[in-house]
Amino acid sequence: MTKTIEITKSLCLANFKGRKENGHKGNFGKVLIIAGSDIYPGAGVMAAYGALRSGVGIVTLALPDVLKGLLPFNLSPEIILRYFPSKNGGFSFSLSQAVGLCSNYDSILVGCGWGKSQSRLECLNNISQACETSLIFDADALNIIAENNAYEILDSCKSKTIITPHIGEFTRLLKQSFLDIELENILELAKNFALKHKTIVVQKSASTIVTDSKEHYICNTHNSGLAKGGSGDLLAGLIAGLVASKQCKNNLFAANLGVYLHSQAGLEAKKLYTESGMTIANVAELIPTAWKEFI
Repeated sequence: MTKTIEITKSLCLANFKGRKENGHKGNFGKVLIIAGSDIYPGAGVMAAYGALRSGVGIVTLALPDVLKGLLPFNLSPEIILRYFPSKNGGFSFSLSQAVGLCSNYDSILVGCGWGKSQSRLECLNNISQACETSLIFDADALNIIAENNAYEILDSCKSKTIITPHIGEFTRLLKQSFLDIELENILELAKNFALKHKTIVVQKSASTIVTDSKEHYICNTHNSGLAKGGSGDLLAGLIAGLVASKQCKNNLFAANLGVYLHSQAGLEAKKLYTESGMTIANVAELIPTAWKEFI
């Protein structure tokens, strides 16, 4: 059986490079989040909240233009907002537009709240071709790949990739039913998927697994309060920001630290509000508390 290493504070600190005290925002990277649709307008906002609390220098949120002027909530003023062409309520842009969108970022997160359609598949393919920096696939980006057997989108990326599926998204990628998978086999399946597609897998569940096929880590901080809509978007944004900020030894340990801070912020929210009463917005607000305890 494949052995795992627990994601702990000491493990994360050992692979944390920290920040330059005299640094400026350019030293800490730029992250782009391409997210949202008319059905899920808030997904990109929650991901951006995670990125804002990662230590990254600049956070840009790209939304489909169908949402222009329609977001039913206020954005944090630090977020740079951009709108791009839409069709049927979600993104629809060409390869040349993707090249223009994806340049000059240190990491790019795609898929949160996208919804699914042919135009989204084309967009995802265009982004994978255009992106030359670290690319994080979450949520509907993974569902689109699974439903269209479009694994070449992962395999042909010029950049380093991370995928952040919850158990349902992961079983779709594996073409298996959730009921057919024994929980003790999840690590082996994640390891094999990471090896086959040359990606880092962050398999989100009650126990979250992080693997690049060679090294295998697990977070056993169980908290049912995190089992709510927006939790995965928050984590994906946090990881994307940590990747861009280059505060960690490499992308694998950026993923580990993201999982650790997310879990610790969740525990803080649980203490204050209970598992039933806490919201994912509460967790976002408590990431700075998790950072303070960590550093």
